[in-house]
Amino acid sequence: QEAAIGMKYDYALNDVRTLRLEYSIIESRMKKEEDGRHDSENKLREKSLQVEKLKQELENKSASGISMTRAEEISKGLQDMADEKAEVEEKYIKIYSEMNSLRFKLIE
Repeated sequence: QEAAIGMKYDYALNDVRTLRLEYSIIESRMKKEEDGRHDSENKLREKSLQVEKLKQELENKSASGISMTRAEEISKGLQDMADEKAEVEEKYIKIYSEMNSLRFKLIE
């Protein structure tokens, strides 16, 4: 009977080790994703500043006219940045959720 209890203890201990390892891996991935999200947000801010600058240039050049093609390029660039930000946020939420799930398993 002691042997059976010892085996159960060893299994439980092994499960805890496995969960801790999984937790570390996910925490590391989450950190990388968070860093990537911060980088993306910084790039987005830079691009937003560029867009504002371009808008200002547009307003200044409106008297002389600007091609519709250039305006469409600017609009497409803004949409691409917004799409990229949304993708990064989705990845961050998924990894954060996985990490929390492992935290609860460790607590149990």
